[in-house]
Amino acid sequence: MSVLVCSAYALKKNQATSVCVAGRVVSLEEGGDVKLEMADGERVSVTSKSANSLSPDAKYALAFGTVSKGMAVDADVFCSFEHMDLACAKRAEGLFETHGDFLRGN
Repeated sequence: MSVLVCSAYALKKNQATSVCVAGRVVSLEEGGDVKLEMADGERVSVTSKSANSLSPDAKYALAFGTVSKGMAVDADVFCSFEHMDLACAKRAEGLFETHGDFLRGN
């Protein structure tokens, strides 16, 4: 089961193994590391374990993966968006819950 996370509080309190993190792209670093700013202004580090990556001009992103420690997520899948709101993120979360194994290549 995935849990949509849009705030640092939710990420810190999350007990699920899989999360779906949504936020504004702050920085893209070599090696697949991405900083996302969530709805409450806190930032989360997302590391990609797969070849899927964000385009350099991505404005918003949704990452599906597992919480590694603290405010870090190991992501299997990234999706980027020009615009994002909660409704968009919730639709994407449903897609991952339904087709997550396919999207991760499993």
